[in-house]
Amino acid sequence: MSTVPARDAMISSLAIPAALLLLLASAPAATAQERAQSGGDAAAGAALAGELCARCHAIDGAAASPSERAPPFPTLGERYPLHYLEEAMAEGLMVAHSDPPMPEFVFTPEQIADLLAFLESVADDS
Repeated sequence: MSTVPARDAMISSLAIPAALLLLLASAPAATAQERAQSGGDAAAGAALAGELCARCHAIDGAAASPSERAPPFPTLGERYPLHYLEEAMAEGLMVAHSDPPMPEFVFTPEQIADLLAFLESVADDS
């Protein structure tokens, strides 16, 4: 009979952590755009762009991209709102051209936020 109160005490002691875990797991995740607006790391985005994108794209104030088919990052916002890139980055960023072929990239939510913050920081204001 003494095991029932001990079991009840153990269940009670686990109820609060379990409820907190359930609450955190069910909370909606912030979108990359929300993260970018609330603190995506532009410096981390610049490093990622330098590592993955600079071979073809001008990633800063450079006038032209190394590849003719790759738009300079400062002008991407002239083509479409930058936040439109969020879904493409999450699902697999691909392009139609094959010369030169662009690798398919799939980014984590943190990388997306960082890249969006970087793209916003270098966007032409014209």
